[in-house]
Amino acid sequence: MNAKLPVLSFLLTMCAMLSAQQSQPAVVDAAALRVVTQPIQQRSFCIRFVGSQITNRTSLLGDLTALLTPNVGSIEYFASQQVLVAKDTVEVLDAVAAAIAKADVQPTQILLDIRFVKLTNPQDVVRALAGSGQSCQEGVAVLDAEQVKTVLLRLKEGHAGITQAPQLVALADQVASIFIGNNKRSARVLPDGGAATPLDPDSIDIAVTPSVQAGTGRVALNLQLRSLFTSLDGAVLSQSLLLASGQTAVLQKFAAADVGAMLFVTPCIIDESKKAKLPR
Repeated sequence: MNAKLPVLSFLLTMCAMLSAQQSQPAVVDAAALRVVTQPIQQRSFCIRFVGSQITNRTSLLGDLTALLTPNVGSIEYFASQQVLVAKDTVEVLDAVAAAIAKADVQPTQILLDIRFVKLTNPQDVVRALAGSGQSCQEGVAVLDAEQVKTVLLRLKEGHAGITQAPQLVALADQVASIFIGNNKRSARVLPDGGAATPLDPDSIDIAVTPSVQAGTGRVALNLQLRSLFTSLDGAVLSQSLLLASGQTAVLQKFAAADVGAMLFVTPCIIDESKKAKLPR
């Protein structure tokens, strides 16, 4: 009989604990209850400008995902259609819509004016820049519109004409590619015997990424340039520039004593393009 007392005591203790738990009021998570009671809907959003930020899983995608109800909401982006599909409550979907409207705006447009001048005499550069009162520091000079006119006039007097003068509209923080020359390609041989990437002897390949410094009207340019006029083996020349909208950077480099080029690059923020006249 005494051997059954510990078992009986244990059972009585368990019953007391269960009774105490049942007497406590139930705690209801109001947020969880609201999620359950609100219907889940699906909504599609057309993404016009920032699709790459979603595809590349940048902070934008993280910001949108953070708005979703945990374990309930979902987001999926269809890059080929540039459509984002979200599922959640109406309240959350409205917040997603507001965040997309704020982020999905057209990047600043920048007009890039490019002029490429082939040179055969380094003194042409010295004479041309002398008239502007500027000189090339480490192969780069920064000129205003009037100085550009002076330099171009001096180059023409020295029989160095502008080979190509394209213009294009680039988007801030996106790479723009420029090819100056004809479609004929030829391969060069590097000093180590390896074959170089085919490059037209009279051409120049440029990749430029512009970005705008907010509130300053200044444009940062990241240039990557390939030309046999600047390097006999077609090596890439990288250059970073910071210019006011409408200013011109002049890059000059000689691949050999009688083979060189000057590159004029003028960025102009589109909103200010009417104020800044590009010399021609």
